[in-house]
Amino acid sequence: MRETKFYFYHRHREDLSWVREEVIELSVPQNRVKTRTGEYSLADGHLVQYTGLKDKNGKEIYEGDIIRNKNFIRRGMFGDSYYDGEYKGEIIFKEGEFDFKGRDSFIGNLYSYNSPHLEVIGNIYENPELLSN
Repeated sequence: MRETKFYFYHRHREDLSWVREEVIELSVPQNRVKTRTGEYSLADGHLVQYTGLKDKNGKEIYEGDIIRNKNFIRRGMFGDSYYDGEYKGEIIFKEGEFDFKGRDSFIGNLYSYNSPHLEVIGNIYENPELLSN
Protein backbone atom coordinates (compact mmCIF):
# COMPACT_ATOMS: atom_id res chain seq x y z
CA MET A 1 0.00 0.00 0.00
CA ARG A 2 1.36 3.40 -0.92
CA GLU A 3 2.04 6.08 1.64
CA THR A 4 -0.48 8.97 1.59
CA LYS A 5 1.20 12.38 1.72
CA PHE A 6 0.20 15.83 0.57
CA TYR A 7 1.84 19.18 -0.06
CA PHE A 8 0.05 22.50 -0.36
CA TYR A 9 1.24 25.24 -2.73
CA HIS A 10 0.18 28.77 -1.87
CA ARG A 11 1.37 32.27 -2.71
CA HIS A 12 3.82 34.00 -0.38
CA ARG A 13 2.16 37.10 1.09
CA GLU A 14 5.02 39.49 0.31
CA ASP A 15 6.41 38.59 -3.11
CA LEU A 16 3.65 36.26 -4.42
CA SER A 17 6.14 33.46 -5.15
CA TRP A 18 4.87 29.90 -4.68
CA VAL A 19 5.51 28.28 -1.30
CA ARG A 20 5.37 24.49 -0.90
CA GLU A 21 4.50 23.18 2.54
CA GLU A 22 3.89 19.71 3.93
CA VAL A 23 0.28 19.16 4.97
CA ILE A 24 0.02 17.97 8.57
CA GLU A 25 -3.78 18.02 8.75
CA LEU A 26 -6.41 17.98 6.02
CA SER A 27 -10.07 18.80 6.67
CA VAL A 28 -12.12 18.20 3.54
CA PRO A 29 -15.52 19.04 5.12
CA GLN A 30 -14.17 22.41 6.27
CA ASN A 31 -12.12 22.92 3.09
CA ARG A 32 -8.94 23.63 5.12
CA VAL A 33 -5.34 22.47 5.32
CA LYS A 34 -2.94 22.90 8.19
CA THR A 35 0.82 23.18 7.64
CA ARG A 36 3.65 23.85 10.07
CA THR A 37 3.35 27.61 9.43
CA GLY A 38 -0.41 28.10 9.37
CA GLU A 39 -3.87 27.10 8.31
CA TYR A 40 -5.23 27.79 4.82
CA SER A 41 -8.39 27.46 2.79
CA LEU A 42 -8.06 24.95 -0.06
CA ALA A 43 -9.24 27.77 -2.34
CA ASP A 44 -6.03 29.70 -1.52
CA GLY A 45 -3.72 27.27 -3.30
CA HIS A 46 -3.20 23.79 -4.72
CA LEU A 47 -3.21 20.50 -2.83
CA VAL A 48 -0.92 17.88 -4.44
CA GLN A 49 -0.67 14.19 -3.59
CA TYR A 50 2.32 11.83 -3.46
CA THR A 51 2.22 9.16 -6.18
CA GLY A 52 4.05 6.53 -4.15
CA LEU A 53 6.91 6.55 -6.68
CA LYS A 54 10.41 8.01 -6.62
CA ASP A 55 12.56 9.21 -9.49
CA LYS A 56 16.03 7.96 -10.43
CA ASN A 57 17.56 10.16 -7.70
CA GLY A 58 15.23 8.94 -4.95
CA LYS A 59 13.08 12.10 -5.02
CA GLU A 60 9.38 11.56 -4.31
CA ILE A 61 7.08 12.21 -7.28
CA TYR A 62 3.98 14.35 -6.65
CA GLU A 63 1.01 15.47 -8.70
CA GLY A 64 2.05 18.70 -10.44
CA ASP A 65 5.69 17.65 -10.77
CA ILE A 66 7.35 18.02 -14.15
CA ILE A 67 9.30 14.93 -15.10
CA ARG A 68 11.76 14.04 -17.80
CA ASN A 69 11.95 10.52 -19.14
CA LYS A 70 14.32 9.05 -21.72
CA ASN A 71 14.14 5.86 -23.78
CA PHE A 72 11.42 4.11 -21.84
CA ILE A 73 9.02 1.21 -22.16
CA ARG A 74 5.34 1.67 -21.40
CA ARG A 75 3.68 -1.55 -20.29
CA GLY A 76 0.19 -1.85 -21.70
CA MET A 77 -2.73 -4.23 -21.73
CA PHE A 78 -2.22 -4.85 -25.46
CA GLY A 79 1.57 -4.97 -25.43
CA ASP A 80 4.54 -2.77 -24.71
CA SER A 81 5.40 0.51 -26.43
CA TYR A 82 8.96 1.77 -26.70
CA TYR A 83 9.55 5.53 -26.62
CA ASP A 84 12.88 6.61 -28.05
CA GLY A 85 14.23 10.03 -27.15
CA GLU A 86 13.42 12.41 -24.32
CA TYR A 87 9.95 13.30 -23.09
CA LYS A 88 8.87 15.94 -20.58
CA GLY A 89 5.48 16.28 -18.98
CA GLU A 90 3.51 16.86 -15.84
CA ILE A 91 2.03 14.41 -13.41
CA ILE A 92 -1.74 14.74 -13.21
CA PHE A 93 -4.37 12.91 -11.16
CA LYS A 94 -7.27 11.92 -13.41
CA GLU A 95 -10.08 9.41 -12.95
CA GLY A 96 -8.45 7.82 -9.89
CA GLU A 97 -4.94 7.38 -11.30
CA PHE A 98 -1.70 9.29 -11.74
CA ASP A 99 -0.92 9.99 -15.38
CA PHE A 100 2.01 11.41 -17.33
CA LYS A 101 0.77 14.17 -19.66
CA GLY A 102 3.29 15.25 -22.24
CA ARG A 103 3.50 18.77 -23.60
CA ASP A 104 1.73 17.88 -26.84
CA SER A 105 -0.24 14.81 -25.86
CA PHE A 106 -1.43 12.46 -23.17
CA ILE A 107 1.08 9.64 -22.69
CA GLY A 108 -0.58 7.44 -20.07
CA ASN A 109 -0.67 5.96 -16.61
CA LEU A 110 2.45 6.76 -14.57
CA TYR A 111 2.61 3.25 -13.08
CA SER A 112 2.85 1.61 -16.51
CA TYR A 113 6.35 2.97 -17.17
CA ASN A 114 9.52 0.97 -16.80
CA SER A 115 12.31 3.50 -16.79
CA PRO A 116 15.49 3.98 -14.80
CA HIS A 117 15.66 7.48 -16.35
CA LEU A 118 12.52 9.05 -14.80
CA GLU A 119 13.57 12.35 -13.19
CA VAL A 120 11.72 15.19 -11.43
CA ILE A 121 13.01 18.45 -12.93
CA GLY A 122 10.55 20.92 -11.37
CA ASN A 123 6.84 21.53 -10.91
CA ILE A 124 4.08 23.42 -12.70
CA TYR A 125 3.84 26.10 -10.00
CA GLU A 126 7.45 27.17 -9.61
CA ASN A 127 8.81 26.15 -13.05
CA PRO A 128 6.01 26.25 -15.68
CA GLU A 129 8.52 27.32 -18.33
CA LEU A 130 9.99 23.80 -18.29
CA LEU A 131 6.93 22.55 -20.19
CA SER A 132 7.33 25.10 -22.98
CA ASN A 133 10.89 24.13 -23.97
